Amino acid sequence: TIWCSVHRANVAWKSTIASVVEVEHMFHMLVKLLTYFHSSGLRTKELRDITAAENVKVMALPALFEVRWTEFSYNLLNAVLVS
Repeated sequence: TIWCSVHRANVAWKSTIASVVEVEHMFHMLVKLLTYFHSSGLRTKELRDITAAENVKVMALPALFEVRWTEFSYNLLNAVLVS
């Protein structure tokens, strides 16, 4: 089977996450955070209201795409760290 470089990177990143317990735990918790806010419009609105009141910037949390796990992981980690 011939895979493109994007798919190879995706497989490698998933393998890394599965083999390094700390990385797996961190992304598991980040995905829970993402799910918490994406599952409720009220929670997202409350987050926006709090950040507006405190005058802080919050980046949009990315949608979960299992196929593009590497891109998703980067976007999620970046959004959480910048926010």
